[in-house]
Amino acid sequence: MDEQIGSFAQLHDFGLNPEKTDDLVKRRRGKAIATMQLYIQKVEGDAAIAEQSFYRINSSAAVIDDTELDIIRGRRKPNAIATRALISAGKGYRYWKDFANAGRIESLAHEGYSLLFGELLEIGPQSPDIPRAGQPYSSEGFKMILDLVNVFNNVTPAMWTHRRSGKGTVPELPDDTTGAKTFEFLEVIVDIARLVSGPPSFSGSLGLEQAVYAYGSTGKIHPAAFIAAHRFFRNCKKGIS
Repeated sequence: MDEQIGSFAQLHDFGLNPEKTDDLVKRRRGKAIATMQLYIQKVEGDAAIAEQSFYRINSSAAVIDDTELDIIRGRRKPNAIATRALISAGKGYRYWKDFANAGRIESLAHEGYSLLFGELLEIGPQSPDIPRAGQPYSSEGFKMILDLVNVFNNVTPAMWTHRRSGKGTVPELPDDTTGAKTFEFLEVIVDIARLVSGPPSFSGSLGLEQAVYAYGSTGKIHPAAFIAAHRFFRNCKKGIS
C-alpha cells in the first residue's frame, strides 16, 4: 500500500504541501484527501447508542423499508435468521455462525432454497421454466420467504416487530441464542416444501407446478397465492392423515 499508493498520512501531507513530491497522481490524491469534506456523524456513546442513531438516520432521509428495518431490529430472532439462511441457500454472511448447529442450519437452508426456488438460470416470463418462488434476489422474494417462515411457524408481527401492538398481551418471540429455534423453523418450511415441490424420490411429494398455482397470466408471481397454495396442501395432508 505504501509503495504503490502511499499512506493516508503521506498523501494528506502531499495535499497540503504539493511541492514535496513530483508524482502528479499522489498530488491529485493528496489534494482530494486534504480538501474533501467527509459526510460523517459523530456519535457519543456505546454500540447501542450507535444502533439507535443508525435507525434514526435511515428512517428519515434515506428510508429503510419496514420489512428490512424489522429484520435488522430483530436480527437475533429465529424467524429473521431462518429467512436469511433460506434466501441465501445457507451461504453468504453467516448470521448463525455462533450456533453449535450452524452446519445443520446451512444444510437445511440449502435444501429449502432448492425446493422453494428450484434451479435458477437466466430465465424470464417467456422461458419454458420459471423459478417456483420467483426471483430470490429481490425485495419481493425476501418478503415472501419471511412471510412463509412466519405463517407456518405461527409468528405474528405483534410478537417480534418494532411496530408491536398490544405489548404485554402477546408474548414476545425470544431471541435465539442456541440455534435450536432457528433449526426448528427451517424444518417446518422444508417439510412443507418437500410436500409441495419435492422430487419424485421423496415419499409423499405432490410435485406441484407453481406456474399453475402462484403465477398470473403476465408471468408474474403472486406471493399470497404461493403461500396460500402451500397452506392449502399442507392442510389437505393433515386432513388425510
